[in-house]
Amino acid sequence: MKKIILILCSTFIVFSISCKPNKQKVDSLKGILTVYTGDVTINGKKASFNQNIKKDDVIKTGKKSFCFLIINDNNSVRLSENSSLKLTGDRTKTVLNLETGTLGSVVKKLQKLSSSYVIKTP
Repeated sequence: MKKIILILCSTFIVFSISCKPNKQKVDSLKGILTVYTGDVTINGKKASFNQNIKKDDVIKTGKKSFCFLIINDNNSVRLSENSSLKLTGDRTKTVLNLETGTLGSVVKKLQKLSSSYVIKTP
């Protein structure tokens, strides 16, 4: 009986440690490329539908191309043709560095009062 209780306690401890959220993953900027047409690359490689995007990724669109991104679960971005965008920051301070081209963005309510959403242009 003591062995069963010991095994159950050990299992509970291991399970609760493994379920502890990783703060770095929770706080990191994340996104997903939901739709694209034409020549779209992420870090120089051809993009794919529902591809994950993370901090410091560079998204580029070619001639007659565009893409839609969802950033941090609730903000959408449309990157127009011949554009280049680098994502920086984290979940509380999203920074979109538009290197060339144009973009449109719809920003939902920010998570915290100290949150920010910045678009930098050349």
